[in-house]
Amino acid sequence: MMTPPTTHVYERDVRMDAEDSLSHVVSLVEADGPILDVGTGSGALGRYFQDRGRPEIDGITYNPEEAERAGDAYRQMFVLDLTKTQWQGALGERRYRYIVCADVLEHLPEPESLLPTLLSLLSDDGELIVSIPNVSYVGILGGLMAGRFDYANEGLLDRTHLRFFTRQSLLAMLGAAGLTVTAWRSVARPLPASEFAQHQLERLPLAVSRYLHSLADAHAYQFVLRAKPGGVAAEAEMAARFVAPAPQFAAQLFWRTTATAQFTEMNSATAFGTIGDASLLLRFPLPPMDQPLAELRFDPADRPGFLRLFSLQLRDAKQRVIWQYTPRVQDFKGATQIMAAPAGWQDPSIQLALLGDDPWFAIDMAGLPTDALSKGGVLEASMDWPYSPDATWLGDALGKLRDEHARQGLELGAVRYEVAQLQAYRLEAEQALLQLEQRRQALEAETQQLKADLAVQTGALAHANGMLAAVKGSKLWRLGTQLRLSRIKL
Repeated sequence: MMTPPTTHVYERDVRMDAEDSLSHVVSLVEADGPILDVGTGSGALGRYFQDRGRPEIDGITYNPEEAERAGDAYRQMFVLDLTKTQWQGALGERRYRYIVCADVLEHLPEPESLLPTLLSLLSDDGELIVSIPNVSYVGILGGLMAGRFDYANEGLLDRTHLRFFTRQSLLAMLGAAGLTVTAWRSVARPLPASEFAQHQLERLPLAVSRYLHSLADAHAYQFVLRAKPGGVAAEAEMAARFVAPAPQFAAQLFWRTTATAQFTEMNSATAFGTIGDASLLLRFPLPPMDQPLAELRFDPADRPGFLRLFSLQLRDAKQRVIWQYTPRVQDFKGATQIMAAPAGWQDPSIQLALLGDDPWFAIDMAGLPTDALSKGGVLEASMDWPYSPDATWLGDALGKLRDEHARQGLELGAVRYEVAQLQAYRLEAEQALLQLEQRRQALEAETQQLKADLAVQTGALAHANGMLAAVKGSKLWRLGTQLRLSRIKL
């Protein structure tokens, strides 16, 4: 807020139920003592503390218009340019229990140069409170991947922002200034409630969108922290002390009516859960439907892991339960990238092994009343997420087993083909042998017939020879021979 090209008054109020940066800032002011508000805007912090009986609050702004608007909210208002040297001389000997830089440092060209000066204005027990935008917010990341980085008058991409910070780079700057962080808050803001367009993420591949949503600081719109002078803490040590929140996973629900044949991203809703939570209730809003609901597709997570699914239930617009589903192992036989088993002894839930980054199963909703969701509704998924990297190993191992099974299947197919060929050859050989046997039997029968015929002919020949011998031995034949009466020579 220190050196924008044009003046702009930042209108804000402190609302403790708003869960914004100012509500976190005031919650970190836990002790009594004077406060210096660096970058007053319209004077929200000054009014808040004045109304609660803490008049010892001074303000600094570069903007005369802001000074005029907010001056009554502060004990004293200073119009100063923090990029100039010796500006702190205007404050004289005043020292402060808290110095607040609420969305200020990102507007300076060299915020690290300002920190030592601010520390010199702290009392012996003084602390610095900082709120700062998170450049790794999922809306910015999604815009970058869509080729967009659009500045605006306010928000994370305020056109007067000169410096951008992630959790690690902010910790590094504070550590270099000799500050030790004593409290850290992340201001969460769902993407639809931000200035960034949800559709920019919807244009990305599903796996990419889910990955961006699952990053630790993806939904941290701003960081708010309290720090005190206390030696140079190593960046790694500070990062370890204020670890990022547990990573989230994305679950997605698709629906289709009797008028649609396929699931689409347009007819889907996404919810987020924290990995490691023992009990989660994810809610998926459903729009009003003028056609009967035909089928649901539930993607329980966007990564491998082990997950217990307790139940699904559907509520109508009046929050009445109109359908409830208790999963059974046999329901997951046709699921994709999911193996199901009973969760344990006397545990009615189902343990799901999610074996890839897009596991899902479908549920037939044909029995639902036609007008059940005519005014919309919500599906609630009761589940947990005991994440384990073993699921990745299991998925890899199962993939290798499937590959080996496929390879063995190919080999078995080749063997079966060879066996079939051999069986065909054997059948052909058997048929040839049968034909040869039939031929042999025919030849043997023919041989027997020839032998029989030969025997008959031999008998006839013997009979003829006997008759001939009888003729030769007859007196009549001998007499004819002697008288040369016979012309036959025997």
